[in-house]
Amino acid sequence: MANLPDRDLAREGICVGEGRFAVERMLASGLKPLALASVPGMADGLSLPDGTEPPLRILPQPEIGRIAGYPFHRGLLGAFARPVERGLDELSLHAASRLAVLDGVTDPVNVGGIIRSAAAFGLDGLILGPRCGDPYSRRAIRASMAACFSMPLAFIPDIPASARILKERGLAIWGADLHHRAVRADRLAGEGGVALILGNEGHGISDPWREACDAYVMIPIGPEVDSLNVGVAAGILFYQLAR
Repeated sequence: MANLPDRDLAREGICVGEGRFAVERMLASGLKPLALASVPGMADGLSLPDGTEPPLRILPQPEIGRIAGYPFHRGLLGAFARPVERGLDELSLHAASRLAVLDGVTDPVNVGGIIRSAAAFGLDGLILGPRCGDPYSRRAIRASMAACFSMPLAFIPDIPASARILKERGLAIWGADLHHRAVRADRLAGEGGVALILGNEGHGISDPWREACDAYVMIPIGPEVDSLNVGVAAGILFYQLAR
């Protein structure tokens, strides 16, 4: 895994966790460990699945940094078999489900932060549309605190078909957008059966999802700023959904 970019790791079916916390979460989620690299003492007492003995290398800090490709690695690296991507039909959907849909959110830090907030506020799952950033990239894993392995994720190739499935399951599709019909974020409080669309950082919600939206929601902000970071907005909206 030395100096391999995320796209190459993904092609090889590998994801990498950094630090004791992330590695422990990845082990707890049932991912198959392939290799571990640790500074002295960091891997002591690490609980591995029964019958699993991945190669463990104890190395000095600079050598771990060389393998990671940068010095920020928290003393422990774990290479794991990448989770199998699930489709929308594999989510447990029902009329009271609360979901977030990432519509072309590309920055892996935003993707990871949104997943972390979704887990914190008890959402039932996330749907990642075409052109989304990889939730199993190193930066996304780090930003989500490895919550990407416990939060149910679904990957969709086709937006109109996915929107039809959501509506057939009784879910209302809300778009986070400064639409002229948008209501304030506190209107989400107590809403059950919602799929909340979060659009691309620069272009917002795509036309196929706009055509599917039943309602729109916005967060009032001061005139000095034209918009919020999508990760920040997601946290506020998820909090309202959880109220």
